[in-house]
Amino acid sequence: MIRFTFKKGLVFREGLRRWTLIGRTAFGKLKLESDEGEPRTLSDDELYRAVLLNTMSIDERCLNIDSSILSTVVPRDLSTFPKHHQDTARYRHEYMMRLVRDFTNTNAWIQEQVAKIAEEIGDPNPPSVTTTKRWWGRYRHTKCVTTLVDRRTRSGRRPGSVIQALFEEVVNEIYLDPLKLTGQDVYFGLWEKIKRYNENRPDKKPLVCPVPSTIYRWLRGLEQDVVDEARLGKNAARRKALWVQGTAKADFPLHRVEIDHTPLDVMVIDALTNLPLGRPWLTVAIDRFSRVILGFYLSFRAPSAHSVLQCIKRAILPKTSWDKTVGLHCEHPGYGIPYLIAVDNGMDLHADAVQMICSEMGISMLYCPAGHPEFKGGVERVIGTIQRSLMHKLPGTVFASVEERGDYESAKKAAIDIETLTRLLVKWIVDEYHQTPHTALGMTPVQKWQQGLPNVKIELPAYPQQLDILTGIPESRRVWRYGIEVDGLLYSNERLRTLFSRARNYRKHVQLKRYEDDVSYIHVWDDQDECYFKVPVIDRLANYADGLNLHQHLLMRQRVRQAHGDKWSSEHLLRVKAEIQSLIREALTAKKIRDRKRAATVSIIDSEMVFAANPARNLPVRESGGKSATAAGRHEFECSDIDELPELESTPNPKYQGVAHEH
Repeated sequence: MIRFTFKKGLVFREGLRRWTLIGRTAFGKLKLESDEGEPRTLSDDELYRAVLLNTMSIDERCLNIDSSILSTVVPRDLSTFPKHHQDTARYRHEYMMRLVRDFTNTNAWIQEQVAKIAEEIGDPNPPSVTTTKRWWGRYRHTKCVTTLVDRRTRSGRRPGSVIQALFEEVVNEIYLDPLKLTGQDVYFGLWEKIKRYNENRPDKKPLVCPVPSTIYRWLRGLEQDVVDEARLGKNAARRKALWVQGTAKADFPLHRVEIDHTPLDVMVIDALTNLPLGRPWLTVAIDRFSRVILGFYLSFRAPSAHSVLQCIKRAILPKTSWDKTVGLHCEHPGYGIPYLIAVDNGMDLHADAVQMICSEMGISMLYCPAGHPEFKGGVERVIGTIQRSLMHKLPGTVFASVEERGDYESAKKAAIDIETLTRLLVKWIVDEYHQTPHTALGMTPVQKWQQGLPNVKIELPAYPQQLDILTGIPESRRVWRYGIEVDGLLYSNERLRTLFSRARNYRKHVQLKRYEDDVSYIHVWDDQDECYFKVPVIDRLANYADGLNLHQHLLMRQRVRQAHGDKWSSEHLLRVKAEIQSLIREALTAKKIRDRKRAATVSIIDSEMVFAANPARNLPVRESGGKSATAAGRHEFECSDIDELPELESTPNPKYQGVAHEH
């Protein structure tokens, strides 16, 4: 037997016309549309009656379009009825079970047996013969107790057809609207329509408008998904009614790492002035399999490729420096190159630098569709946990909403700088969050991580310094006789001169990496030795570039060009650098938080101030070629105190074999 249920896409034939089921109205009626675009509304009973009378028939070909149109029917059991209807059915069942053995359809026999049964069960009001026969007619074929349930379970006063039609008009005009008008507005709208209706038929009995409580009850009976789609929008209604069918699959540690950004619900102060700078941004990466937080990056800058790359770097490297920096009671077990990274569809995550580092390290990128947070629900929930369990308990918290904050003056209560916040977050992650049993896992994140380790080989970059080069901003430049020019700064050394001298006709274009937090050097790719080598800024600009980040430099370069045009010198840059730094110091003490936050952004006040006390990027590199790297050179790098790598099998990337210490 072919079965069907009323689902979107079901097609009915009425003579030569085809009607397609396109949905339901807010009143539960079926919306049909002909091939010519003519709309039609029918109730379930009206449509099925048309099928039974053969005035309409189901087009069986449409049943293959969507398997959800087919359904397996499970009969309703007694427990689904209200309690008083269950009691009534059991009461009737007592009589039927005793009559079923030798039932005789005579009035005398039925009256005699009913009297005996009533005496046995103590029923002072036994059913009549007619009632007993009616019960028996419903019970005898199936012997099912649900056939004895009172058929008036869905009874009640129904509105008149005219009032119902007017009510539907008002709901469609007023209630199903993005303005989100209330039930009271619906009541007044219906009252007005009934008034006009009565005025147009003075010789007839006037209709009486239902009371407001009745209107509210009718509104509660509307189809919620249709109401939400009309009042909230299609996407919001979909999210509200989203059916959870499971979680993203991750079979072992690092199988899937999710990254997301959020502004933290706490005001941070400047360490020198003690004035609030505003709310910092948090970029966090979690392992979906174990819920271990692999790394994070704190900054006052809005999310960008730089913040994503810093977060990925912290997620990959071992966390040995965390214990030295913060002083932890437990160890952080999470590190390694992920197999897949799930991120938002934002422009910052489509940046060439992000895609390049993932491609270089063999990491797959999954861009989740916009407006679908459920695609990376793990990191979304972790962010919520960080806000509730830590940020909302710190002085200067802004809480999750205005209602929660009340009269709490967040800016005046702020007492934590970015360095302290970084240490607090590290300690909370390692000593509290990782040690607390997770409801979905049934164990702590650390235990889950350890459980999955036998199923995966943790891989690390052979050289931690490689990560800092990869997280740089990729550029392409021509090598001139005087070096390489990047953003108005000149970079040159003997190794670059050798590269230039080998080029045919002395024309050479190279790939390089520059860095947002330090413009005093770049790394240039040597295509013959197949390695990156470090090139510092020229000597006459060394004092200017020392301790300068890219944002400050671009700001100073703009000031110099405005003042001197193309006739600027290094002295002009140094003078403007002193002026800009003075302005930044003044901005950090400005009255407006917005100005102080902008100054913190330009200064790059971030979590790397804590982690990068000994950053690999600032280490010098060996100047000799990379192809002929010796075992001694590699040993020198492996003995560095940046990050102690565990003894794991790894295949060094020849691209970075030439990167080592410079003595």
